[in-house]
Order: sequence, then C-alpha cells, then structure tokens
Amino acid sequence: MQIRTTKFPYFFWGFNRAYECDLDFEEHIYKNLEVKTEYRFKKINSLLYLIIKYLPIFFIFYFTFNKFDFSFSKTTILSHILAFILVSIVNLLDGLFRQIVSILAIFSSIFFGFYIDEIFLVAYVLKYFLFFSVFIMIFLDTRLQAYSILNDNGKVLSNFTIPKSKK
Repeated sequence: MQIRTTKFPYFFWGFNRAYECDLDFEEHIYKNLEVKTEYRFKKINSLLYLIIKYLPIFFIFYFTFNKFDFSFSKTTILSHILAFILVSIVNLLDGLFRQIVSILAIFSSIFFGFYIDEIFLVAYVLKYFLFFSVFIMIFLDTRLQAYSILNDNGKVLSNFTIPKSKK
C-alpha cells in the first residue's frame, strides 16, 4: 500500500511523498519497501489526533472571530449563506467547472457587497468559507486512523494516517 508519512512528528499538515509500504498489524511493524527500512508503529488516539491537527487552527479562529460574526444581521446571514454556497461548490463540483463557478460565486459576493453597501462582504464570505471547510475536514478526518512511527528507543520519528477500514 502507498503511505505518506509526515515530515515532522505530530505535524499532520506536511507530508512526504508516498512510499510503497507494508504494515503488519499483528507485530506493529512498518516496512518501507522502497527504502528497505523497518520500524515499529503505534496507534494514536483518534481524538488526540484531531486535537493535535486542529487546535492551532481553532486558536486562529478564536482570535479572528468576534461576537458580531455570530449575530443575525443582514450582512452576516448573507455572508454565511454565500460561504455555504462556496463550500458546496468547492466540495461537490469537479475540474474546470468548479473553478469557473467558484470565481462566479466570489464575484457575486463582491456584487452583493456593493449592492448592500458592505464592501468587505467578500472578506467575510472567505472567512466563513474557511470556517465551514475546517468542519468538513474534521468530518473527513474522523474516518482516518493515525499512527506514530517509532525508532528503537521509542522516539517518534514520523506519523501516518490510513483509512480506518484498511486495517
């Protein structure tokens, strides 16, 4: 199976290229068949994996969101709706059609911003787009199981994730 390991331990945002590997779940052995290396691996708690991966992002959200982002004003409701439409476009469409419709959605956000005299509407739409996208990514990451690759001393060298169904 092709497995991509993280470049740094516990940093699940940067991955190396995929290597052909073999995983022995009985002995907990990770064998890289291309580089001819063999290490032990151990399972990471799924909740801990999600916390490690998304806690820095939620800190950023904590400092960029305020009480007005969750009010029911005309601007925030329109921003949330347009952001949800943009998230739907990005996640449900493919290829060139997705790019064209995404650009049209952003331009329509700019148009609505000028129409309702809120020139920063597109900035709010993009902010909420990132917010909604993170929740979709969390949902998708709940389907993954994370593992740590350990050296002989038990030090974590890297991590990898595989779908929970492949075990």
